[in-house]
Amino acid sequence: LTLLNEQQSMGMQEWALQIFDDMQGVALVLDEANNNQKYSAALAQEKQKLLDVSLTPSARILTQLLEQQTDNGTLGLSLAEDYKNQLMQADYVFMDAEELAMHAHHSIEKQKILEQQDSESFDEFLVNYFSKENSAE
Repeated sequence: LTLLNEQQSMGMQEWALQIFDDMQGVALVLDEANNNQKYSAALAQEKQKLLDVSLTPSARILTQLLEQQTDNGTLGLSLAEDYKNQLMQADYVFMDAEELAMHAHHSIEKQKILEQQDSESFDEFLVNYFSKENSAE
């Protein structure tokens, strides 16, 4: 598949790899902000799917269908049963409408406090954010 990127023809994989390379900077900023490597690792894991299509969810499902010699309906029902069992084993917390409303109210109150403590406008935030991003390059 050939795509047009700013009047330049390029293959889908080439363009996708370019996008992944561009996103690496964002992943590094998020890693640093969260004191971990989760964002870079997730990006690398997804990039591998471009390099090896057998890692894509659709390829994994197709392999499973072929290995089990089954159809997608049977596989879907089997997966649904597996997911149901996983969820049944998890701790489930039931909240009624009153509890949900209380959580929503507390969330809004926290947001108001954060907004009152904020010393810059959204426009100022954007200018500062993008000036930091540009200086990192």
